[in-house]
Amino acid sequence: MLKIAKTLFGVLFLAGIWTAAAAAEQTCEVRKETNLPATMRDGTVLYADVYRPAGDGTYPILLMRLPYNKAGAQAYVYGPPSWYAQRCFIVVIQDVRGQFRSQGAFYPLRDEMNDGYDSVEWAAALPGSSGKVGMFGFSYVGATQWLAAIQAPPHLTAIVPAHTSSDYYDGWFYEGGAFSLAFAESWPLTGLANNAAWRLGDQSVIDELNRGREQLSAAYKFLPLKRLPWLVPDKPDVAGYFFDWLKHETRDEYWKQN
Repeated sequence: MLKIAKTLFGVLFLAGIWTAAAAAEQTCEVRKETNLPATMRDGTVLYADVYRPAGDGTYPILLMRLPYNKAGAQAYVYGPPSWYAQRCFIVVIQDVRGQFRSQGAFYPLRDEMNDGYDSVEWAAALPGSSGKVGMFGFSYVGATQWLAAIQAPPHLTAIVPAHTSSDYYDGWFYEGGAFSLAFAESWPLTGLANNAAWRLGDQSVIDELNRGREQLSAAYKFLPLKRLPWLVPDKPDVAGYFFDWLKHETRDEYWKQN
């Protein structure tokens, strides 16, 4: 974690977010604020946990936007948010649209540009903010950074995406034109689609997802893919995006929008 933190801080220092005082190992007492609401431009409310220095003053923001539960905050890679808050950052960990606490419907990548812009500007206006926002995280959480940066929010000063891609057709869901079947099936089955199933309140849907997760090798062999039962094709609110990925086999307008 220390090596990753040094890399992150190196980028933030070059971007002018990490100050000389922080470089001198200044430490702050930390307090946590849970489920702070951020209203997006369409009225959807996303929720974040905020870890902040307890004292007066202004501090730079570290923002992570993820679909995997803000309570976890990818701490198994980056360490806990409190570690960064102790080094005098305000750390904002937000559930993306439709996942865990946040309102709305989750559809991978679709809303991350606008929601990313709105979330950066919301975070920059938090009490005690210096107005400088840096984003961090890996995999899908790297994508939430790139897609926010495309929109150029005025207060976004740095991003530190890791283990991710900026091309969601070739190298993510397709490889040289071939569908990335194991990834595209296991991603929703092993957790991504759970929130949608829980919100439907249909135990049969939850049971289907659980069966698929427990027998992934069988799922990988199932044909035709457009009828994959464990992702419940007749209920597009669960994982309709999977079946959309199948329909768009070439780099068409569906992929070019992100």
